[in-house]
Amino acid sequence: MQLSRGATGLVANNTISTHHFTPGTFASTSVLLFQAGPGVEVADKTELSDADVSIFIQQTPDSIVTGNKIFNNDFGLFNFISDSTEVFRNDFRNNDFALYNLTSGISFSTIDANEFGNNHIHLILDKSEAKLIDNVMAGGDTGVFATGSRAMIENLMLFDAKNGIILQDGASLVLNNSFVAAADVGLSLVRQSRRYNWDASRSRRKSDHWKD
Repeated sequence: MQLSRGATGLVANNTISTHHFTPGTFASTSVLLFQAGPGVEVADKTELSDADVSIFIQQTPDSIVTGNKIFNNDFGLFNFISDSTEVFRNDFRNNDFALYNLTSGISFSTIDANEFGNNHIHLILDKSEAKLIDNVMAGGDTGVFATGSRAMIENLMLFDAKNGIILQDGASLVLNNSFVAAADVGLSLVRQSRRYNWDASRSRRKSDHWKD
């Protein structure tokens, strides 16, 4: 399913699965928003599974992804150089990479009130500006990996992941987050400008690494 070259619309109440490109030199996607018009929505209980990339958004401003089930994909949502993307109240489960946000610092993406379960990496921010608010992450290897990004991470609940938040080469604001049973690292900082206020009181193991 593709909306492109200025097209706008609503993608809602669909079941889309099993999209793969062989031999794997490129990727196949279930929903492609490519230079679409502003305000395109992927919403309302659309189920997206078993694809190279479930949703790929490129150079599409003000798109909205909400209320979907996104599971068993290589990439759940890949947001590439798109202004002001809003991602909220989705269920990401059993993806290799649930959400990859690469925006090259254009403007803030908002990632709000999503549930992430047993993804290898729940969220990657790559040269991004993003607000993460009220998300829940459980299981998997890493909750949030951010590199070269400006991020505000607030009210994150993270359970039973190997690593909580890894921040590298950026400036981030991390407030009022709870990490429960992070096996290795709750919060890891590499060359960060930072302000932090997080709750580790319920962690069964605290081995947080601070690196300048």
